[in-house]
Amino acid sequence: MHRPLPSTGRRNKAELSATPPMKDPVNLKLLELVRLRAAQIHHYASPVARSSHELELEEKGETADRLAELPDWETSSAFDDREKAALTLCDQISHDPEQALPEGLVRETLRHFTKAQMVRLTVAILAVNDWHFCAF
Repeated sequence: MHRPLPSTGRRNKAELSATPPMKDPVNLKLLELVRLRAAQIHHYASPVARSSHELELEEKGETADRLAELPDWETSSAFDDREKAALTLCDQISHDPEQALPEGLVRETLRHFTKAQMVRLTVAILAVNDWHFCAF
C-alpha cells in the first residue's frame, strides 16, 4: 500500500500562490516594512536579511525615500497612522520582548487593525527578533 510522505511543513512559491487569501490579511508590504524595521533595531544582524527585506519592499513598490526615512519613522510624514501603529508595536516588542505590551499601545494598535491582524503583525515581529537572537 502506498502512503504519501509526511509534509515537511515547507511550501514552495507555487503552493503559496495557490493558497486562498486569508479572511483578514495584513498588507504584505506593511508586514515587510515591519520586518525591515525589526532588522534595523537589531543593527542588521545579517546583511542578507537586510537586503532581502529591502528587495521585497522595492518589488512591492516601496520608494527609496520611505526606506531611507524608516529609522526615523516617528517624526516622518512619509508614514500614515496605520503604518505608525504597526511600527510602534514593532519597536515595543523588539526593544523589550519579555514585557507585556502597554494597554495604551494595544488600544491604539486595535484602532487600526483587527485582533487577528494584530496577532499576525506580532508573529512577524517575533519571527524577525528570533532570527536575530539565533544568529548569536
